[in-house]
Amino acid sequence: WYDEGSIISLKVNTTYYPGFPYDIVFEGWYINSKMTTSSPTLNITVNSPMTIEAKWSKTLSPYIYILITVVVLAIAIYIIFQHKRKFINKTSKP
Repeated sequence: WYDEGSIISLKVNTTYYPGFPYDIVFEGWYINSKMTTSSPTLNITVNSPMTIEAKWSKTLSPYIYILITVVVLAIAIYIIFQHKRKFINKTSKP
């Protein structure tokens, strides 16, 4: 609790936490469920009861796209070589 007229400062140390498969991104400060600022620092004068929230969101990491691409390419290469081997075996029979 803060006394009326108090000036408070809130801060998040970082706005981005890389992870896998999700990165965590700071969206902003919400006061009474309304977006106030996307700045990592919030300075506000307390003039009434309020609820302050730091909201975060999950976004897919860029590395997940790389992983998906590698898996799809590996499967495609496997299928191509299997098809090619069957074709060569069929055409090489006397």
